[in-house]
Amino acid sequence: MGVSVAIIAGSIAGVGAVATSAAADGIEYPAGGTWYYGAGGKTVYSHYYNNGRTHKATACGAYDASGACEYTGWKSPGTPALANQPVKLSGNTAYWDVL
Repeated sequence: MGVSVAIIAGSIAGVGAVATSAAADGIEYPAGGTWYYGAGGKTVYSHYYNNGRTHKATACGAYDASGACEYTGWKSPGTPALANQPVKLSGNTAYWDVL
């Protein structure tokens, strides 16, 4: 199992984490997949694609009717995991995970 977190427009904490500014987008290639994350406009997002492994994505930002985070749940290989949440001024986070 692998997991990573990006704290967007906030301080960094944890192993395997990256920090970006609020306007910056990131792209990484963890666990054989492709992970796009960032805070653009009014949305913090975590989009993870993996053709070989079951995977998921999470984006956490401001509270809305469903809470502060959107969880994609586990996706089959080849199915995109697309999490989007309203952005807040700081402390937005994005995660990916694989089985």
